[in-house]
Amino acid sequence: MTFVRSRESRSFPDRGSLRDHLVSVGQHFILESDNGPFRLFKMLFSEMISQQERERTSQMLAEATDSNIKIMDYVLQQAVQRGEITKLPPKATKLILFEQIRYTFMLENGRVSHQKLEEIVDHVVLPAILHFSKP
Repeated sequence: MTFVRSRESRSFPDRGSLRDHLVSVGQHFILESDNGPFRLFKMLFSEMISQQERERTSQMLAEATDSNIKIMDYVLQQAVQRGEITKLPPKATKLILFEQIRYTFMLENGRVSHQKLEEIVDHVVLPAILHFSKP
């Protein structure tokens, strides 16, 4: 399996366990919520969004998705090396953490508590990742 090191992945040092690493990535993602694509996520639900803004939003979401996949590939590869998982999950599973944070961000008016982040990791993301690692 090729291991891609990118600018995004170097921002997330190994936290010693997959769970702690996922919480760390989620926390970083939340802190960055005032930058880049997050500002446009709110616009997704606006009825007055123009075609040009929709195209720009789609482009930014595609870039965010690429970045999110690179981050998760890095985090998951470290989990494989530690023996926590045996294989990488599919793309949809890799994106769950970020999609759940975005969804919560929109529902909670821009706030995602650390407790909510841990619930997302413990009850959604980690079980999904571990499911695909079963023999």
